[in-house]
Amino acid sequence: MLSYSNLCQPTQQSSSPNNYNYVFDPAKQHGCSLCQCVYVANMMDDLFYCYGFTESAFNFQYHNTGKGGAQNDQVYQLSVQVSKKTVFNDAAFFIPGDGVNGELRLYPWNKTTLYRDIAFDNHLFKLVDEYTHGLAGRLVSGNCRFLAVRRGSQTTAESAAADLTLGTYVNPKSLRHYLYSTGITTDPLTYGSLQTRTEIHAAGEVWANI
Repeated sequence: MLSYSNLCQPTQQSSSPNNYNYVFDPAKQHGCSLCQCVYVANMMDDLFYCYGFTESAFNFQYHNTGKGGAQNDQVYQLSVQVSKKTVFNDAAFFIPGDGVNGELRLYPWNKTTLYRDIAFDNHLFKLVDEYTHGLAGRLVSGNCRFLAVRRGSQTTAESAAADLTLGTYVNPKSLRHYLYSTGITTDPLTYGSLQTRTEIHAAGEVWANI
């Protein structure tokens, strides 16, 4: 697992003597943010491995120790700081085939008075959500060197059905348009709504509700 700043410069392998204690400062917390990203992502790596996302299953790993699959494809993480060119309210995971580095990008959120760094949002939201896209993409595409499937019905359903509530940390109103409900007055979305709701997450709300 390698973490990058928005300048795309890799961090040192470790600090001496392996001390990763960062002061939490909302105005200057990039090192703390990267440390959080690495910790959570490595924890998920271990969890996924226990459930079968191993070397032969095309996982993201620097050295496969002779256990199959292509190696040297660890995940690069990019935790973006606020700047004039910053993308807001988004995250992404580039999912190439086995043997090519995945890339996880986390952007700041400006839906609240103080901008939120979603690296610190530990419920099933962006960091975990995006990393799980990496898992699903590798399981679908395997060792194909092209970008894994992230379009169509499979992706829209996956993008919205994972969480019961979504994004209340960065937007108290939640990021969904309606509460999930079988009652048409609470959630009026039906299969027919897919004709106009073509954006990936908007379509995902439909799939998750039906």
